[in-house]
Amino acid sequence: MLHVEAGRDKESIDAFWNTLSEEVRVGVRSVSMDLWKAYRSSTIEYVPNAESKICLDRFHVAGYFGKAVNDVRKKEHSKLMREGDETLKGSKFDWLRTSASIDNRSRRSFMEIANSALKTSRAWALKEIAHGLWSYVYIGVAEKEWKHLLTRMARSRLQPMKKLANSLKEHLWMIINVIRLKANSGNAESINSRIQKVKKMACGFRNTENFKIAVYFHLGGLDLQP
Repeated sequence: MLHVEAGRDKESIDAFWNTLSEEVRVGVRSVSMDLWKAYRSSTIEYVPNAESKICLDRFHVAGYFGKAVNDVRKKEHSKLMREGDETLKGSKFDWLRTSASIDNRSRRSFMEIANSALKTSRAWALKEIAHGLWSYVYIGVAEKEWKHLLTRMARSRLQPMKKLANSLKEHLWMIINVIRLKANSGNAESINSRIQKVKKMACGFRNTENFKIAVYFHLGGLDLQP
């Protein structure tokens, strides 16, 4: 099912839930979202037992960690460049990847930097740990390891990581729901990618309504056979 609404306020999300019958809302198994409060408050209002179904989308969590690492990198890179040190030059996108996705051509040189005492290296190591925590099966162990990681982040003396730790600590229950429910928002991310492609191909739209119509046309599952 596809539903498109303009805006990110609570009323926009309410409009989606109101398209579903009460029976369907009762049957909702999981709801993946980011940390936007409007999404959470609307879901809690409309979906029974929502607190046990709301999941913090792991793609967004990865994005939060990536931003924190990049913020550490930018500050440290500026400091190093003033000292004539180009160690971090041109490495921005390597830090946003996981160790498993680093291509073989740059793996050796990057891992040498990643294993150094740089602040960026420490931030990246924390991001690597977080990436591995999604595979836990036992909820008690998963919660323990996430709490351990957030404590390390809070004590890391890396301000972006400390800030992220405080935010994730408050919403840890949403992360644990992902693991418990084995929620996967990969299909939703695929749809979002296709929506962005529609937007790019059109080079923009005159108004929101035209954009909505285009999304429904290309992704709404229309049967165009005569």
